[in-house]
This record gives sequence, structure tokens and C-alpha cells, in this order.
Amino acid sequence: MSHNKKHKKQRGVALLMVLIVMTTLSALLYPLWQAQRMAIVRAEASQAQLQAWAVLISTQDWVKSALKFDAQQSKTDNLQELWAQPMPPVPFDGGTIGGWLEDAQGRLNVNKLANPDPIQRQQALEQFNRLCQVLTLDCPFWSAVADWVDTDDIPSAGGAETAIYLGMQPARRAANQPIVAIEELQAVQGMSAQLLQRLSPYLIALPQDFPININTAKMPVIMALAPWMSEDQAKLIIDGQQKQPFESLQQVSQLLRQGSVQDSDINLLVNERQLSVATGFFLLHAQAEYGGRRWQAGALIKRDGGRSQILSRWLEEDERQ
Repeated sequence: MSHNKKHKKQRGVALLMVLIVMTTLSALLYPLWQAQRMAIVRAEASQAQLQAWAVLISTQDWVKSALKFDAQQSKTDNLQELWAQPMPPVPFDGGTIGGWLEDAQGRLNVNKLANPDPIQRQQALEQFNRLCQVLTLDCPFWSAVADWVDTDDIPSAGGAETAIYLGMQPARRAANQPIVAIEELQAVQGMSAQLLQRLSPYLIALPQDFPININTAKMPVIMALAPWMSEDQAKLIIDGQQKQPFESLQQVSQLLRQGSVQDSDINLLVNERQLSVATGFFLLHAQAEYGGRRWQAGALIKRDGGRSQILSRWLEEDERQ
């Protein structure tokens, strides 16, 4: 073999070895590059999340001050007050945040179904069933919800306790305690994500049995309060919320007595156990944008006089971006 041919062959082998080495390195390094890239993305997302969380906490502090001021100015709570007005997006370093406050006592409290008094518990069950009727939803699960939030493991008629849930996939136990968040109801027998999504604007999980604020309740909630509550009567209450909010339950009684409802029925509803013209719980809804990402945030705030306390808070990335 001539020297030139031998040299060309060596060069060909060397080039082939280089290609093999490069291909091998690429195969080895690509996953590392991908992992590094994902680590950078995760770090950026974590930074954005931390920043959004910090801004949310700052917003909560501002809201607590605003609620304290409101408590000093008025003994009632209604939709005409400053706290009920939405906050437009406010810029901060690298993003914006906006949001609004909602009266949590304008919703039906699911934990009311844990009331040990059988009469009051049945009244609550009927209210939740009427809510579904107003929304034209089939809701066969309220007895199961009552069993989920009560403290025993004895199933009620139409309900479900641990013995039922252990046979499901995945197997689980009934909570047998009040829930903290409405999303927990997805584990209840008969509940679906679609039904819960339709119901969630009218439901809340408060730690105790508190009355509905008639100044802030929405139409479906008002119509669910009593079997005799008609759409026309509910509209009268909504009209009062918008034009001349109620300052006492006596004004609510006077309004409802304009119709044909018996005084005894009105008295069963319009009392301090069932209704109120003020609230002690607020929901903060916040929307933050930072680092090219959008975040949905919120908090449940308890106000007792001039003192406010954060009971729970949450933050999740908006997947619709």
C-alpha cells in the first residue's frame, strides 16, 4: 500500500472516530443540556412564583388595613362600600397585580351541614338542594357531603361514610370533620369536577355556622334560603342591595311582608341565626403577572372588630396563558 493511500485511510479512520465521539458526546450531553435548561426554567418559574407570593402577602396586609378602616366607619357591610369595589391592575417591579374582595358570608357555608341539631341540619340540606334546583342541576350528593363534614362515621339516608369510600378507586376515608376548601368536595361520592365548578361561586367553607349577609348574597343563594322565596321576592332584595342596602333585619322583614308570605314563615328566615346585614369573613381574589406568567391568588380573611386574620391563602399559575 502506497504512503498516500495509507495516509488517506488513516485520515478516514480518524474522521470516523471524531464523528463517533461527537455523536456519543451529543447523546450524553443532550440530556444534561435538557436538564440544565429545565432547571433554568424551573428556577425562573420559582422566582416568579416567589415574587407573586410576596406581592400577594403585601396585598393582604393592605386589605387588612382597609377592612379595619371599614369596621371603624360602619357596622354593616354592603356592595356599595369601598372594600367591594375592584382594584384595577397596579404595576410593581416587573409585573402587575389587581383583584377584588368578596363577602364570604354571601355564600352558602358547606360546613353548616355538620350541625349536630337534626332540624337545623335538615334545613341546611334543603337550602343546598334548592340551590341546585335554581341552577337546574341534578345534585344527589348533599347527604354524602353532610356525612363527609360531620364528626361521626355513621351514614345518613342517601349518604356515604368510610365503609363506602374504602371500596372505591382510589380507596379513601371520609373526612369526618369540617372542610377547609371547597375543592375537597371532589372526593365526595356523587360529586364531579363539572358540578363543583358550577356550584363553587355560591359555596364557601367557613369554620363555623355563620348567617348569610343579605346585603351581598347573589340571586341563586337568596332563592335557596326558603321554599317560599320567589324570583320576584329575590329581585326585591337584589334591588335593595344596589339602591338602599339594609341596615337592619327589620327592614328585610318589612320588605318581604309586602307579598303574601305569612309572618311565621318570614320569622323562620329573618332572624340572627339565618341572616345578617354585616360580615366577618372576606375572600380576596388577586391576579398577578410577573416574568411573563400569570398567577391566580387568594385568601380567606376573618375580621373580628378592627382585627383581621388570614385563615388560609393559595397561589396557582394560570394554565390558560
